[in-house]
Amino acid sequence: MDEKGMVEAVIFFENKSVEYEEVGRITGIKVEKVKEIADELKKDYAERNTAIEVIIGDKSVSMQVKSEYVKLVSKIAENAELSKKAIKILGLIAKKKSIKQSELKNYFRGEIYSYVKELKDQEYVTSEKTGLTRTLKPTKKFYETFQMELGSEKEENK
Repeated sequence: MDEKGMVEAVIFFENKSVEYEEVGRITGIKVEKVKEIADELKKDYAERNTAIEVIIGDKSVSMQVKSEYVKLVSKIAENAELSKKAIKILGLIAKKKSIKQSELKNYFRGEIYSYVKELKDQEYVTSEKTGLTRTLKPTKKFYETFQMELGSEKEENK
């Protein structure tokens, strides 16, 4: 696995500030290298102009929604009874536009299938059989709920 991807996955999954030492322990990467990668991730997210930002601290790092998007994403709590992990999975699916269910294990530990079912039951994602796995995509309801442009997904989710 790619070191940068491993560090990103740990920071994303923690959903709070995580100490560099903890990231190193989980990934097997030396603390100094973890700090370098965290700095790279901060720059990457800033350059891509995403709704997510990487926050660098003296001893820890975190990922969070930029302040201008907080009001938008807070609607998920108002509009649906989704668990925190389901919300994180939904965020990843939306970011990637399409992801194989089997790939979710690269980003999340533990049981993911019940959370995917939760998202399907709430009609925020579609699930289509793809070989031995399923491809997950955000639905029209997702885009409407969060007031996002459908773009190329418009035709796929009709």
